[in-house]
Amino acid sequence: MRLLVPALVLLCAPLAAQPTGAPEDTPLREGARALVFQVGPDLTLGGLDGGTVAYKRHRSEARALRVGVTVDASAEVDFDNDADRERVALSATALGLRYRRSRTPVSLYTGFGPTGQIIAQRVDGGAGPSTSVVDLSLGLAGVVGVEWVVAEAIGVTGEYGQALLVGGRVGDGGDVLRLEARPRGARLGVSVYF
Repeated sequence: MRLLVPALVLLCAPLAAQPTGAPEDTPLREGARALVFQVGPDLTLGGLDGGTVAYKRHRSEARALRVGVTVDASAEVDFDNDADRERVALSATALGLRYRRSRTPVSLYTGFGPTGQIIAQRVDGGAGPSTSVVDLSLGLAGVVGVEWVVAEAIGVTGEYGQALLVGGRVGDGGDVLRLEARPRGARLGVSVYF
């Protein structure tokens, strides 16, 4: 519900967009580089493509490569059960983006590319035995979105994504192989060009 107003603004923006002049007026050109952040609840900035931050480089006006990498580590102590839990996750996504240019500052894009994640978890002590598990998922991710260039070096994005993953689990409790379609959902983002 908190994203309703920003989503409506993004969806209505093309209606108010004015035609632009030459391609030099937009950062969507060959050699352009950007850091891409996801806009979360209460307009906080977070990761996009599973990344703390994603990097985008335009190879031409119509094509770009976006890469996001995240390292997430956590540890907690359960005093009630005298157990320690540790978790480390590494994920990466690389998307080849294809932009469809228009005469307005709003551009439609699609993207496809590889995605992967590895998660290592360990539980020590407590009433039960210690366990260690490693999950590995590899697959293909795809997105459809729009980017609205709101200033010389700022773009606002809205996109929907899906990922098809093949994964496995190795560790205590046996090996498991799975195939899953994971919706990445609708997301808002900000591209900061430099």
